[in-house]
Amino acid sequence: MNLELIKSAKFGDVQADIYKSGDEPYMTAEQLGSCLGYSHPRENVNKLVQRNPYLKGKGFSSEVKMTSESGAKKTRVFNEDGIYEVTMLAKTARAQEFRAWVRKLLKSLRRGDTKLVSMTEYQRLNMQTRAENAKIRKAQILNRLASQYEGTTYQQVLNSYATKELTGEHLLPLPQLPDKTYTATELGEMFGVSANRIGIITNRHNLKTSEYGAWFNDKAKGHNKEIQSFRYFPNIIPVLRELLKDIA
Repeated sequence: MNLELIKSAKFGDVQADIYKSGDEPYMTAEQLGSCLGYSHPRENVNKLVQRNPYLKGKGFSSEVKMTSESGAKKTRVFNEDGIYEVTMLAKTARAQEFRAWVRKLLKSLRRGDTKLVSMTEYQRLNMQTRAENAKIRKAQILNRLASQYEGTTYQQVLNSYATKELTGEHLLPLPQLPDKTYTATELGEMFGVSANRIGIITNRHNLKTSEYGAWFNDKAKGHNKEIQSFRYFPNIIPVLRELLKDIA
């Protein structure tokens, strides 16, 4: 079902949107619940539907995918009969007033007395603002995640995608890593020493830097949890060779 916004009108303090598919007008559960004065509009209308399952029938409503600032999600929309039926079942103080208001509006739309309007410039700007705000929130989430991986490639990747979310480009470049990296164990086997010895030497000489490697999240042996470990780039090999020669 393709829904087109055809009318946006004020009912009290609620901006009520009327959609159309074919010749049938529709309102979303969220909008209908707001007009009826529910404190939790969509949830309260959905509860009303659960108590009255016949409202799920095509004669009254349908489930469609609609896009909002939080993304595409399923929502229930009510046709004209569904709108009237929900307002009859609702026990809110505004139900009768809204039923009279929406009946008059829909009759006016059918007669052509009320001009059908597509999305106004204000609504377009409003949707654009919502989309931009959603991007900002996503970028903030990525930045918060990045702060949990201080000094790792994960931090670089997450920060890079945060800038892409805001600008459409990776203004902070994704990390470029060599094809081959070495663990302390692999380097230890190469030089005939323990992994612990490699760790002591690289710590003592401050070699755990972005020049010689990067931090990664690895799976701990015998456990499902992840631990941070430093993997070394190939350029560490001649440095270790000289250091180990001096120690020997």
